[in-house]
Amino acid sequence: IQWEESFGGSDGDFAAAIWPTIDGGYILAGRSYSPPSGNKEATLFGGPDGWLIKLDPHGNEQWERSFGGGHSDGFTSLRQTTDGGYALAGWSYSPPSGNKEAPHHGASDGWLVRVDAERNKLWERSFGGIEGDDFAFLSQVNEGGFILGGDSSSPPSGNKESPHFGGFDYWLVKVDAAGQKQWERSYGTPAFSEGVAVV
Repeated sequence: IQWEESFGGSDGDFAAAIWPTIDGGYILAGRSYSPPSGNKEATLFGGPDGWLIKLDPHGNEQWERSFGGGHSDGFTSLRQTTDGGYALAGWSYSPPSGNKEAPHHGASDGWLVRVDAERNKLWERSFGGIEGDDFAFLSQVNEGGFILGGDSSSPPSGNKESPHFGGFDYWLVKVDAAGQKQWERSYGTPAFSEGVAVV
């Protein structure tokens, strides 16, 4: 072990994804239930928020940022993008509130947030229907857009158009570089199915 660090406040804080950055450091994403306390400085908007932490090559925090509304939000996957910024995917139960601006379609939505290299939000998008939907993984594709994978229990509703087969379906959503949906697909059976990964 060359180094180790812990990050968090007075409540539960969870890292769900880590990605090496082009400067030799790391970016972490997850969710935080903590108000500013401990070594956490970012605002708490609800419970929990999506939480982003940038580390240098030695594990020292360079900056952090929280994203969310008045309800439950979190990140499960991230990538550094070709422009040096970051793409964050996860789920959101929040209507527009806090610093979340994307609409709320149902129980939980798949949530995509783009930030620049200095943690400034560029845009965000939410996708889903009237039931539970979320993104578990994302990948940037050659033309600069993103493909997102997760699961959905929603019938066509909200801004979800693909069919619902039963339980939780595998769910793929393709967006362009501005986050505009190009297509979506769901796959499943009347039994339980669930999306796992996009590579």
